[in-house]
Amino acid sequence: MKCLETKDGQVETVCKSTCGQAHNVTPDTFPGKWRGLQISMNYKKGEWKMDVSEKAEITVYTPDHSVFAKGILQQMQNELWIVDTTGIRRSIFVLQQLPTTKVLTWAIGDKGLPPPNDFDTAMRADTPGVVFVFWKCLSESNCDFSKVTEYVDQLLSQYRLKDLPVDACRDHPTCEECIGDPGNKCGWCSKNVIYNNGTILGKQCAGHNSDGTKEPFVCNGVYSTETCIPFHTTTAGTTSTGKPSGKPSGKPSGKPSTSSSSSTGGGNKKYDCNPGNTSCVESPNGAFAVISDCEAQCKANPFVPLDLVGTWRGLQINKGYVSGEWRAVFTLTNVTITKPNGEKFTGLVSTVGSFIVIDPQSGPMRGKKIQTMWQLNYGPASKILPWAWGAPGGPAPKSYDSAMIEPNNSEYVFVSCLPNKDKNICNFDH
Repeated sequence: MKCLETKDGQVETVCKSTCGQAHNVTPDTFPGKWRGLQISMNYKKGEWKMDVSEKAEITVYTPDHSVFAKGILQQMQNELWIVDTTGIRRSIFVLQQLPTTKVLTWAIGDKGLPPPNDFDTAMRADTPGVVFVFWKCLSESNCDFSKVTEYVDQLLSQYRLKDLPVDACRDHPTCEECIGDPGNKCGWCSKNVIYNNGTILGKQCAGHNSDGTKEPFVCNGVYSTETCIPFHTTTAGTTSTGKPSGKPSGKPSGKPSTSSSSSTGGGNKKYDCNPGNTSCVESPNGAFAVISDCEAQCKANPFVPLDLVGTWRGLQINKGYVSGEWRAVFTLTNVTITKPNGEKFTGLVSTVGSFIVIDPQSGPMRGKKIQTMWQLNYGPASKILPWAWGAPGGPAPKSYDSAMIEPNNSEYVFVSCLPNKDKNICNFDH
């Protein structure tokens, strides 16, 4: 790098003192744990991880846990540099904020070369550089990327079907459904139970089968066959239902009110859409002041929004997430979800107001609709989809924040190719 004479440039002495010198500090937004995906052509499938220390030390790990880059992260004007003893990787980047995460779109050039000219160039297979999308928690109160807690189904997949405990209670996703099982004596544990002398991890619902048999299990928490007590611990500024403090996300909650007497009068009534049965119910924090406005929006449309049609790649981000890459393939009428362990399910999709409802057509979730909140964003190299799911058969999440911590809720971040991009720039169909 060298200083060139320009009409609107700096004084020569100032230019020479800064040209080619990166700031020896890391911007405040970067230190922490990041999880991401490579999205450029010939990408390596799976979850990438990145650690940035307060001293600007950075390590980027590939999905197979090898080190992709390691050094000191420095900023030079609109570039990020990874500096080590053998050279510099220069890059361009864009930061955005989503409901519960920060997102970094990052195009990194080869060592010793200039940074990519733009994201499209870096996405191509025949040009130097790679492109990533990384996510970092906004709040430690509802998000934790410091370690991976494997999802129950992923652990259970390590065992053959015949090795799984014979417990008819284990498939109930909610406490209410668990203790209400008409044929079995089921109870709900505040943590996942453990079967077989600690060798097989179960779910939260466990108990006696209808024939009187019982698979031995241990509940290292609170267990009840009669009542659903608020097992989770709330923090300051929250209610006993786990609703996070602060402003709601702006999406209708879909939560039915328990009594019409909670309304303070006709003029103060508010309504929300319950996407599960497409009905409008009174809600203190409802999105609609007039019930007819709610009813006009609260209708099931059996199609996928056109902006979602195609292949998406993503990560689960709620507490207790499954580590690894997820996939979602939307057609005009349905979606097929693939978990990191390869397990799949397909569901019919309908939109109800601002919600997407998935109706699984096979497997243990068949007949248990999943009510979800979604928000489409556009980054410099991909579409970005924060996606919050309610419990199968349960209500929609109250907010993106609550979906991160509520039992049986889940939250994801997905990316897809930008519209009208050449297949030589972005292609997730493999």
